[in-house]
Amino acid sequence: MPPQKFREIVFLLLFSQDAHESDPESLQNAIKQELKVSQKQVEEGWKKYEAIKENLADIDEAITKLATTYDLHRIQKVELAILRLAGYELLFEKKLEVAIVIAEAKRLAKKFATPDAASFCQAILDAMMKEKC
Repeated sequence: MPPQKFREIVFLLLFSQDAHESDPESLQNAIKQELKVSQKQVEEGWKKYEAIKENLADIDEAITKLATTYDLHRIQKVELAILRLAGYELLFEKKLEVAIVIAEAKRLAKKFATPDAASFCQAILDAMMKEKC
C-alpha cells in the first residue's frame, strides 16, 4: 500500500474519532469501504492511531505552544487531525525526513481541507521542527 494511502487511513481515524467517537469496528468498516483498502491495512492504521492517542497530550502541547493565534479547540478538526498525525511522525516516530512529513501534511490539507489549511499546517510544523532543534 502506498504510504500516502496509509496516512489517509490514519488521518480518517483521527478525524472521525475526534469529530464523533464511534464504535471502532464500524469506523474501520466505513474506512475500508471508503478508501477501498483491506481489513489488515485498516488494522495497521488503527495501531498507529492508538500510538498517536497515547502521545496525544505531548503532541497537543506542542501544537498549542506554536499556534499562538488559536486555542487548540478553535483549530478546525481536519487541520487538527493532520497536525496530530504529522506531529507524531516528527516528534515520536522519526522515520521520515521532515520535508516529507510536511509535504504529506500539506497534501492531506489540500485534499481534505483548503489551501489555507495547508499553509497553516506547514507553518505550525515548520515551527515545531525549529523548536525541536
